[in-house]
Amino acid sequence: MPEGLDLDGRTLRPLLDGAPGDWPERTLFSHRFGNRKPVPFPGAARTPGYRAVNEGGGWQLFDMTRDPGQATDVADEHPALVERLAEEYDAWFEDVTSAGFVRL
Repeated sequence: MPEGLDLDGRTLRPLLDGAPGDWPERTLFSHRFGNRKPVPFPGAARTPGYRAVNEGGGWQLFDMTRDPGQATDVADEHPALVERLAEEYDAWFEDVTSAGFVRL
């Protein structure tokens, strides 16, 4: 890990060891880099119930409880959730690329 870079994450060891723990809900982010420069998409934001995905053409939202195969976009039914997840994703992407981008 590069010096001066904060580790962003949480150990899963207590879960693997069977210890009870406080695991608050949080949004998880994923991103696929297709080239050598940081572009914000394709990327996704995942909550326990939903996954917001942007492949570069706008946000889609999938209900992971009812539709784990992600066949039906429900973004029109939950515009406030899409907006919140998009804002969280943008803030996350800005944070993780703020020091520049070097693929290790």
